Amino acid sequence: MEHSRNASVLVQRGEALIMRYVTFNELKQGIEEAFSPSAAKAIFYHAGKRCGARAAKRIESQEGLSDKSSILESIRQLKESQGWGLFAFDISKQDRIVVKVQNSFEALSHGPSREAVCDFIRGYLSGVFSHILGKEIEFEEVECLSKGDRFCTFVSYVPGSD
Repeated sequence: MEHSRNASVLVQRGEALIMRYVTFNELKQGIEEAFSPSAAKAIFYHAGKRCGARAAKRIESQEGLSDKSSILESIRQLKESQGWGLFAFDISKQDRIVVKVQNSFEALSHGPSREAVCDFIRGYLSGVFSHILGKEIEFEEVECLSKGDRFCTFVSYVPGSD
């Protein structure tokens, strides 16, 4: 599926929008100011989680995919075409999932920070993997471009995989 062309068509039909990094960051800062930084982290994480689960379900049904590798590849292509960053999934270990994102849009929009800032992507990944594995999956961002790391790295330990 040609994701970048589909994104353009969706924008032209009024079913999608393009948001600049600076606009996303202003949205996040506005929520931090109105509520608190911890509330903004929770809001973006939970919104991302809902979006990730919905996207995995939509891709699974619209593209007729059933195996997790195909769903992940389709999501990788889609999110890369939308400018989210470059994604690498490591699902080779049964008890742990590692996702590396090069040039995360959240980190690039935020700038330097002492803590990890990619809460929407962290939630999105949690939603995607929760859907395709059929169990609750939570990711932690252990490295972040905003902290000076080379990549944003997300890790989840899969429950019940012992």
